[in-house]
Amino acid sequence: MPKIVDHQKQKEKVAQAVWQVILKSGIDKATVRNIAEEANLSVSTMRHYFTNQSELLYFSMNLIIERMEARIQSRVQQFDGSPLEAAQKIVLFFIPQNKEEQIELQVWLAFHAKALSDAKMIELSDKMYSDVYRGMEWALHILKESNLLKQDLDMELEIDRLYGLVDGLAIHRILKPDLLPPEKIRAIVFHHLKELCTKQC
Repeated sequence: MPKIVDHQKQKEKVAQAVWQVILKSGIDKATVRNIAEEANLSVSTMRHYFTNQSELLYFSMNLIIERMEARIQSRVQQFDGSPLEAAQKIVLFFIPQNKEEQIELQVWLAFHAKALSDAKMIELSDKMYSDVYRGMEWALHILKESNLLKQDLDMELEIDRLYGLVDGLAIHRILKPDLLPPEKIRAIVFHHLKELCTKQC
């Protein structure tokens, strides 16, 4: 009986090999030959799934977005506590909390540099920006709908500020993980959100 191959899992295996090559040697070394070697596959098998390097990198980049969105969907069911705690959890979705998420973000940053010269990858980069921005909107609207935000706040400005804070924390979580452990990040985010609230928070 012929062996049944799960093509989606095989493509994800290749994508993870892309990530490993990028982590070890940089995105410039993410050639089809190097990735095939990392995935323990022949170049011809690789060609069966991806016709060129651009298609392969696009799939690998998109897989990171899909994993992030899947985590959000699973964690959104776990909300409990106050509106402030719920808002904090949403914000923390977008900051790496463990080694796997750190690896994904590290690879994403390499992809982002590549995206500057690839129109299709720019689309994915823009999608990631939109997902994070909507997350910041979501967090602040939870506080607003609970009548906890200060009345004189400029919502658009505060969403931008929160986005900037999250972006900086996420990058520094990669660059200086020992200086920004998860508990410290949680405290920073909680403090920032609390400053936006009335005394009822």
